[in-house]
Amino acid sequence: MPFAAWGLPRRLLDGALRGAAVAAGAELRAGVAVQGAEPGPDGWILRLPGGAIAARQVVLATGKQAFRGHPRAGAPPGALGLKLHLAGVDPGGTVTLLPFAGGYAGLQPLPNGAHDGGANLCAALHGEAGAAARDAAAFLARVAEGSALGARLLAGARPAWDRPLAVAGVPYGFRARAGGPPGLFRIGDQAAVIPSFTGEGIALALHSGLAAAAAILAGEEAAAFQARWRRRSAWPMRWAELGAWVLRQAPGAFTGVAAVAPAARWLARGTRVSRC
Repeated sequence: MPFAAWGLPRRLLDGALRGAAVAAGAELRAGVAVQGAEPGPDGWILRLPGGAIAARQVVLATGKQAFRGHPRAGAPPGALGLKLHLAGVDPGGTVTLLPFAGGYAGLQPLPNGAHDGGANLCAALHGEAGAAARDAAAFLARVAEGSALGARLLAGARPAWDRPLAVAGVPYGFRARAGGPPGLFRIGDQAAVIPSFTGEGIALALHSGLAAAAAILAGEEAAAFQARWRRRSAWPMRWAELGAWVLRQAPGAFTGVAAVAPAARWLARGTRVSRC
């Protein structure tokens, strides 16, 4: 990475964001599922178990899965995401990309991983996943077979679970089209799903959330915000899609470029949105 970065578990990051929202005066309803949302007389009506609430605007931040009644038009066929916690692995203080047949994985230390050898292995698979989606040992074997580095890093790995956590239908490359219903602001993966490397998805989510908040405070229409965010995310999305394609099709070429420090910095910066 050409800049300092933090690797945070989502439970820590999400908890901090919820705490900040409450401290700023937001009303937080934890454990309540929104069952639907439709336009109302003065904005939107959100259907909850046992009732409904009205809102002038809705910020749609439901992650990689489509929200009922509001599909992502033009979303490409999805990949399969897998996640597995490991013991007995020492990735050091780095995030390591490991190519293998049908996809690539990222290996990074867990909190206190430097002390107990804990690591997080996440992967994006395209095409047939086979036993890797159902069995932790098969998942490890598939990643280890992809490279000498993967085999070395995962040689003593002990899975924390019998099978990896999985999320299906991840539409990498999706960007929300301009337009859409008035008052509906798509952010995070509902606005753009960037190929996973080293935190680009979280960076896009945070930037898009800040941009949506600024647009709402300024009285901007949702369609104008969505069109601007689509333009702003276009360049990082293209770079990340190219990198993911090369990593799957020609991992040697990817690692060759990444080994050259100026090129690696250029690639990493290219996948980030600007702060403006």
